[in-house]
Amino acid sequence: ENGIAPRRCTDCVCLFVFLAYVAGMILLVNVCRDTTIGDRQWSDIRRLTHGHDYAGRLCGVDEDVTDKPFLYWCRTNWTETGSVPTTLNLDYPSCVKTCPTAYGKVVPSIRCLFNLTYNEMSLMPKAGSGAEPFGTIATYHLQFQQSEAETPPYDTEPFGGRFCTPVDQTMKEKVETGPLRHVRFFLSVGSLQDPWLVLFQASLISIVLGYVYVFLIFECPRIFTISFLYGTWALLTVSGGFFFYAVVGLLVNQGGKEALKKTFKWDAYTEYNPFFEEHSPESSIIISVVVAAVLWCIGCGILGTITHVAGDGFMYVADLVDAAKECSMQMKSMLVPPGIEAIIKFMMMWTLGYNFMYLMSVGFYEDRRLVVNGQKFKDATAVYHFDTSIIPWIVYYLFGCVWLMELITSCGQFLVSFAVISWYFMKKEGHVKTGVPPMPPLHGAITGVMFHAGSLCLGAAVH
Repeated sequence: ENGIAPRRCTDCVCLFVFLAYVAGMILLVNVCRDTTIGDRQWSDIRRLTHGHDYAGRLCGVDEDVTDKPFLYWCRTNWTETGSVPTTLNLDYPSCVKTCPTAYGKVVPSIRCLFNLTYNEMSLMPKAGSGAEPFGTIATYHLQFQQSEAETPPYDTEPFGGRFCTPVDQTMKEKVETGPLRHVRFFLSVGSLQDPWLVLFQASLISIVLGYVYVFLIFECPRIFTISFLYGTWALLTVSGGFFFYAVVGLLVNQGGKEALKKTFKWDAYTEYNPFFEEHSPESSIIISVVVAAVLWCIGCGILGTITHVAGDGFMYVADLVDAAKECSMQMKSMLVPPGIEAIIKFMMMWTLGYNFMYLMSVGFYEDRRLVVNGQKFKDATAVYHFDTSIIPWIVYYLFGCVWLMELITSCGQFLVSFAVISWYFMKKEGHVKTGVPPMPPLHGAITGVMFHAGSLCLGAAVH
């Protein structure tokens, strides 16, 4: 009679596709976690935070090195002493209890493996001598040697909580651009184990600040909005100026004079700029200038908003805020879903991030590294290799992560839309709407799950 079609389920196929996709993600993580190759797990998230020594042992984890959590690169010359090594053996690192120093009492010496040496020779019996058993024409002998030796340490310092890098800047750069160059990405993934308590606290603070923002926007919309925009613009402008100050480094580095450093207070600036702690001076300058440009561009956008909207456009803000306030105050339960959504997103991100580490830690160990006539033989070393066959499945998993997070957002938006439409079509007696439905978030959630789950999944996938 009213022209409204009966409610029915929409995009049901998308719901089943979504459920199958999530089931595939769960199966993928379980396979990575439970599969073994030889006597080792295919996936071990501790590989993302610990280094491997020359024998493929995980420092601080595997047997014989459980009390040695740090990875140390030995000297090339085991008879050399001093605080700065001439060269480093970057191929065969060792596990140590703590980062050593030259002539240290805590770690007086370190057991290191040195490069493989081998001699190849052939013995050919003299023809007609009768020394050719079974028709042997020539016998080849291959002798190889790998030695472990106690070597004097050099001055090192902890890096990333798991590695010992040289104090000498030249040697440190060789380690960072050599074996640590490809490790840093996996270390960053492994750091997902640590920040969840801080992120949870940040989520709670953001929820509280969100409600404070809603209160302020209801009580003083014009003043609060203008103050917020101007404050943000000023902060971005000042921050951009701080990072752009890095261009002074070009003048200081080219001049090479200590007077210029003191005049521009360059040493103090590099202490406050975080990029100079992680990168070379040249790279830090480039990164700082790029960050300054991005901050200024965002600031220009905010300034444009102020100049084009802060005038006559704000005459409509009060009416819009009043309507939003009336809707929210008559349905106070609508203030609850945003907080619940934030908590669900945090829990989902925690779960997805932790399981992602299982995918990023899959790999195998190569222990047959000695090649003789095309044949591989086992020696004293073993090397861990990331299994690149997992990469397509990582892409599959990451898309599922985005899909799940977008689905949570879509559900929140659906609840808001459902409540607003319910309020909008209610009859108005004088200046007040009557017949406000009880618990619109609950009714919206039930309606969404029963009739529109497929559409929500579809919208989240293509968003």
